[in-house]
Parts: sequence; C-alpha cells; structure tokens
Amino acid sequence: MVDSTMLMDLMDAYLTECEIRKLAPKTIEGYKKLLRAMLLWLSDNEQVERLSDLTPMHYKRH
Repeated sequence: MVDSTMLMDLMDAYLTECEIRKLAPKTIEGYKKLLRAMLLWLSDNEQVERLSDLTPMHYKRH
C-alpha cells in the first residue's frame, strides 16, 4: 500500500522516473538535494517518515 511507503523510497522512485525521462543530470541532482533536505527536515522536526504520517496540518503549517 502506498500510504505505508517510506518517503525515501518514494523519492528514489521519483528520481528514477526523472532519469527515465532523460532530465539533465544537474536537474536530477538539484531535485535530489532538495528532496533529501525536505525529508530530513520532516523526519527530524515532524517525525514523518511514511506517506501515511503526513496530515493536512503539515501542509498548512509549512
């Protein structure tokens, strides 16, 4: 089920999709840095590691 998927796994799948779509390596690297920073922040500050951990309040607050 997607809701229990780890956000890091979703990030990896997205980056693979970017490679398949033949985006520029610098673009993919930028996406990777941004997504890792966001996921690290969510993990450290909001204790969010799974898609199912995200709530509407996370979107509204930040």
